[in-house]
Amino acid sequence: MNITLFGSDRQQSIRNHYAVTDIQDNLTHPHNTKEIIQAITYCMGTHSRDLQRQFENTDLFVVEITSRILTQTDDEIEADILTIKDLLYPKKLLIVQQRSSCDRELDKLCERLCVKHSIPFLNPSEGGSEKACIDALFQKKTLLFVWKQEYAGLPRSKELNFWGIGDMLRGAIGVFHLAKKYNLDLIIDKTFHPISKLLKQDKHRYTEELYRIRDSIPTFMTAPDEAEYHICNFANSSSQLLCFYSNMTHASYDKDITPELRRFMEHTLRPTDEFEAYLDAHLPKHAYSILHYRLGDDELVRSGSSPVDRAFIHLLTQYGETDIVISDSNTFKQYIRKYCASVRMFDTQVCHIGHEESYDAIRDTLFG
Repeated sequence: MNITLFGSDRQQSIRNHYAVTDIQDNLTHPHNTKEIIQAITYCMGTHSRDLQRQFENTDLFVVEITSRILTQTDDEIEADILTIKDLLYPKKLLIVQQRSSCDRELDKLCERLCVKHSIPFLNPSEGGSEKACIDALFQKKTLLFVWKQEYAGLPRSKELNFWGIGDMLRGAIGVFHLAKKYNLDLIIDKTFHPISKLLKQDKHRYTEELYRIRDSIPTFMTAPDEAEYHICNFANSSSQLLCFYSNMTHASYDKDITPELRRFMEHTLRPTDEFEAYLDAHLPKHAYSILHYRLGDDELVRSGSSPVDRAFIHLLTQYGETDIVISDSNTFKQYIRKYCASVRMFDTQVCHIGHEESYDAIRDTLFG
């Protein structure tokens, strides 16, 4: 477990029990909420690879708020605490009261706000132990949802047992909802999938265990509610970890995307530095909309044909001046270039990421 401290030197005793990053040593110690936000955003955007790596591999952030800006209102402090929570999500956050407090009103305010917004809070002056509190935070059961191209007992072919980005995202969203329902932690791990060449993967407390069981990870896909059946049993068991994959084929999502789900998926899909530079260089600088034509796996996987004529007729009735067309059919894109060259598209050759391992092909597919 890796911990990052934001605050004064009074939390140094945590180093006696856990691995603590060097981030606090490399930054000035923040004291108020504004300075803490500045420190966090600096770590997120810094060009220091080592600092960024330590930040991304942190399991728990321990934040100590020791003062307020002279003109700062209670409402502003509340907004800042929520910003801190959002910036660090989905990592764990613990707000700790200063040991020798000179501002009891600030301490009471922070504790009240943490209770209001379900943020763990520790008051050492009341006999609270950092170690006991931190250990309790990590006793919560964890779902480890693993993206791979092939799983034990499911030989991959051009007909069966391969999963594209849509399958993987649908599965992640479905498991996110189940994790909330059963009060479980959720980690999405991309380590063993080629997509990890383009999307960041944080280290976590189960990384070593995952390498040990990488060839025996189970899948839950034979019935619509199989994943929930296993997750429910796990939630009521003595086990602390359930590692698996499910594409949630029969799941249907008709509810609004909550801010928490959006933040979780944005964290899961963070591009690597190299891929982010590619996106910055190739994405349009003006406002645009996307028309996405998914024509199926026959062409992409089995060298079959796609219904390009029908898709093209639809395109002619829908295309607008700010639109960019993307598709999983390279044939369709060639057809558009031949018969309607003014339609805007990206110059990419897409693949099916359930079969492909090439960096360039997966990059083109994620890009569009």
